[in-house]
Amino acid sequence: MAARVAVLVVALAAAGYLIALEHGARAADRVTGIALAKPDAARLKQAEALVQTARHVSPDTQPTLDLGIAQARARRLRAAAESFAGVTRAEPRNARAWTLLCLTARRYDSGLAATACARERALAPPVPPAR
Repeated sequence: MAARVAVLVVALAAAGYLIALEHGARAADRVTGIALAKPDAARLKQAEALVQTARHVSPDTQPTLDLGIAQARARRLRAAAESFAGVTRAEPRNARAWTLLCLTARRYDSGLAATACARERALAPPVPPAR
């Protein structure tokens, strides 16, 4: 009897964890959708909340990058750069985050752009042309 109760408890815990993962994955997908659509103030606020939901269970930084993309498309360049910079602090070898920070910072801070672009080139050097 005790073994059945233990199995039930483990099964319920696993089911709860999987439900939380699914909820986070759906939130991440919605942030991606917001980044692809024309962002407005309400959608950006919704995306910020969804990023918190997505990152609650999963350490994936893609929702944060998508939020930054939406912010950049809405011309909120400093907020976008802060989103990208947060990812570069969490994942210093994330070439995509450095690229996005480089592209965004070029529009308002040449020093930050130079640093970000140099870091991106160091992580993802150009591919030589085929012979």
